[in-house]
Amino acid sequence: MAIEPTIQVPNQLVGSPLGSDLALSCKVEAYPKPITFWRKNNEIMILDGPKYKVLESHHSYHTNMTLVIRDLQMADIGTYTCMARNSINQAEGQIRTYKIDPPATHRPTTDKGPRGGTPSPPLMIIVPKPQVYTRTEPKTATRTRSRWTPRTRPTAKASSRTCSCTSRRTLVTGGRNLENQTGVLRLR
Repeated sequence: MAIEPTIQVPNQLVGSPLGSDLALSCKVEAYPKPITFWRKNNEIMILDGPKYKVLESHHSYHTNMTLVIRDLQMADIGTYTCMARNSINQAEGQIRTYKIDPPATHRPTTDKGPRGGTPSPPLMIIVPKPQVYTRTEPKTATRTRSRWTPRTRPTAKASSRTCSCTSRRTLVTGGRNLENQTGVLRLR
C-alpha cells in the first residue's frame, strides 16, 4: 500500500518578538517514508545549524516536522515552506512569520511632593485574603444563652466598664450538655 504525501499546517501565520526563538511545525502523512525539508521564501533550503534547528519525529506513516528559528531577526521574517516527497508524489505547506511588538511598559512618574518638598510615599493597595464559606447541615442542635453581670471590684479607668460574662453554648445530643464557656466582657 502506498500513500502520497499530504501536509497539514496547524498554524499558517506565526509571530514572535525579535530576539526570541520561533517554532514552526507541519504534519505529514506518506508511505513510503518521505524525504522532508524546509525552504525559506521558496529559494533557500534550510539546514540544521546555529540559526536553525530542524527536528523530525516519525510514527508509522506520520511525520512531524519542526523548524526552530533561533534569535528571530527582521531578516528571518518571511514565508517558510515545509516539503515532503516520496516515490509517488510531493506536497508542501506554507507558514508566514511576522514580528510581534513587545508589550508597552509604563514607568511610574516621580512625585516630588507638595511644592517640590519630600516625595509622597508610594500608594499601597491591600487585597484582603479570600474567605471561603461552606454550608453544611448541622447534625446536632445548638442553643446559646448569655448572661452579663457587673463585676464588684472597681476598674482602673473611670471611663471603662468591665463585666463578668457567662456565655453558655449548649450542644444538645441526646439531652446532654457538651460545652459551656465563660469569659470577661470589657466595654470602653
